[in-house]
Amino acid sequence: MYVPEPWQTCVRRSEEHIIPESIGGRLKTRDLCVGCNSEFGRNCDHALVYDQRVIQAAAEAGLHMADLRTNFVGIQKTDAGTEVKMRFVDGAFRPEPQLNPGAPLVIPTSDWVRLRAQTRGSLVHKVMRKGLSLTRCQVETEVDVLLAGVDAEPAKRHWNPVIGEGFEQVIASGGVRVTQEFFPWETEWCLAKIAFELSCVAWPKDYRMYYQPAREFFKQFLRKRSHDPASKTGTGIFVFSEIKGAPAKEHTVSFLLAPTKLEYQITLFGGAQWRWQASAKPINAPPGNGWSVIIRNPLSDNDASIQCLPL
Repeated sequence: MYVPEPWQTCVRRSEEHIIPESIGGRLKTRDLCVGCNSEFGRNCDHALVYDQRVIQAAAEAGLHMADLRTNFVGIQKTDAGTEVKMRFVDGAFRPEPQLNPGAPLVIPTSDWVRLRAQTRGSLVHKVMRKGLSLTRCQVETEVDVLLAGVDAEPAKRHWNPVIGEGFEQVIASGGVRVTQEFFPWETEWCLAKIAFELSCVAWPKDYRMYYQPAREFFKQFLRKRSHDPASKTGTGIFVFSEIKGAPAKEHTVSFLLAPTKLEYQITLFGGAQWRWQASAKPINAPPGNGWSVIIRNPLSDNDASIQCLPL
């Protein structure tokens, strides 16, 4: 773990995972103020575990979303082809209640008693929107008849022709398609955070000063976080590559620090890689040819390691 110098501790700091803990990050730092840590956690630390490119790389390495997240949403189909919203909670998939009057109502069997009153209200509202020649009192009466049948024989199919509504138990089967939306520019923010924090933790001191403009570039990119929520577009600075045939239950970050060149490679699960590079004029360059630094973050109980070799 990186510990800041005494002169850096005038601002209250907090422990932070450089690679997010949600994907198995182990390397930690305390060189981050409490406010920035909270802001990163709110705006970008979640991004990698939602990014489909990361999910795919994890799957190739033999991991599934349940190994990465404790709570996510998806879609599962019934035998009739009806889509049912599912939520993964506490290690198991459960149907998500859907009580929007503008769509088919879905009530998990285990939630029927708890949601019965809310189901009644949604169903009455749904029928009233149809414009049938029935008073509200008549609609409520027919809904109560329908729900009473469900109470008496929950496993039976129930249909009320007067209001044109019914309930029946169905079984959703097969794989669950995750529907959690991800935003690539949030991934970029998280990667920039990793790159900046590692410059504080793993770069030799002379190269921290030499490549201060690059470090400032990452800091400004994180500060601005340019994007347009309305059009769902955002700014990126990394180049993505999918690496075939190299799945791994670890993450690696490597960078090359040379007098004329700086290169970053962030590889997650051995299959999703992002690169960034910059060039420099060798003015007042540190002595020597530079350094090659490799950070390995296994997903096992082993700690992360940092290897720094002269070029």
